[in-house]
Amino acid sequence: MRARLFHTVLVPIILVFTAPPVPATGAAVLDYIAANQVVYLVQLICFVGLSVPAMVVFLALSVSLAGANKSLAAIGGLIGIGSEIMALSLNGSPQSLHGALVHLSGQYIAAATAAQRLALTTARRASLLR
Repeated sequence: MRARLFHTVLVPIILVFTAPPVPATGAAVLDYIAANQVVYLVQLICFVGLSVPAMVVFLALSVSLAGANKSLAAIGGLIGIGSEIMALSLNGSPQSLHGALVHLSGQYIAAATAAQRLALTTARRASLLR
């Protein structure tokens, strides 16, 4: 159990300090994702995918604390789960972390013409603006 917890905390910390930063411009982001797809997916899971287990933990904590004080347990559970939902809905993760970009980066690398690449770069920008 401790080893899993250690790896769960250690992997994101190592990625923060060792993975190359994601560029800010459209075409460079898609090139980066195509070149570093495994690193990008792990970062995406660490920032976005761990919100669901966090909501389960907040729910379990509020249920387990309900015996001591039901009102405080309900308020704490609502605040915890609500903050995770708001972070997901308001794109609380870094701007460049978006699941659709993995698919777009593969298409961008396979694109044969400059017009196709421009269309995919525009699609990347549109997916981040939603």
